[in-house]
Amino acid sequence: MRVTLIEDDDEREAAWARLEAQWPGYRAYERDSGCTVRLFRLQSVGQPGRRP
Repeated sequence: MRVTLIEDDDEREAAWARLEAQWPGYRAYERDSGCTVRLFRLQSVGQPGRRP
């Protein structure tokens, strides 16, 4: 897996839309806490079940 922090505002909004479709109200934590929740992109690399 390759893990990358999502920093682009448009990509963050798209990620939040997908997250809230699965877990409605989850973004309220970010709004209520005043903290920025870090969102990450996971990308598969290589073949499943094989280690580099």
